[in-house]
Amino acid sequence: MTAVSPSERPSSRTEPRSRSLDAFFDGFYRRRPVSATFIGIHDHDHALPDFSPESIRAARGEMCAMRRQLAEAGYGVLHSEELRRRDWQAIDGALADAVLETSLAEDDSRHFVRGNPSLAIGEALFSIIALAGSNETHDPETRVEAAASRLRAFPAFLHGARRTLVGRQGSVSRLWPERTGAAR
Repeated sequence: MTAVSPSERPSSRTEPRSRSLDAFFDGFYRRRPVSATFIGIHDHDHALPDFSPESIRAARGEMCAMRRQLAEAGYGVLHSEELRRRDWQAIDGALADAVLETSLAEDDSRHFVRGNPSLAIGEALFSIIALAGSNETHDPETRVEAAASRLRAFPAFLHGARRTLVGRQGSVSRLWPERTGAAR
């Protein structure tokens, strides 16, 4: 998929296929700000994802709606002719749909955000690493400010993640032996 910051997109892109891809990327970067930072999109460098139960439900609704929007724009199954022609827009659309399909499957499972306590810790830590390791031309002061913003957001982020884990499986402390293999 082609990473294009919303501020870098040409304003004349109005065809439905382009608009649906733009909407996919906007949602992807907004819901996954740490991934956006690693990709090189810095519009959300100050933010962490929201792993709270409410946000997970809202994200699921958005992902389902986005899959419908992509399908209505003609994206989905990729045909060999599109690959042969190197139709990058069709390829990006098919990949976007696959990302959404995979994300919805992850949401249905007891793994990932709903059942893996280490995911939230890793996301928090990598949110800082992504900023510190950036080879971008952004000045260090901007990256430090973004890191400070993310650090201030850790307590609320981890609280939301914990509520998602507890709501799904009962006590968080019962998850750790299972995850580490100590329950055997």
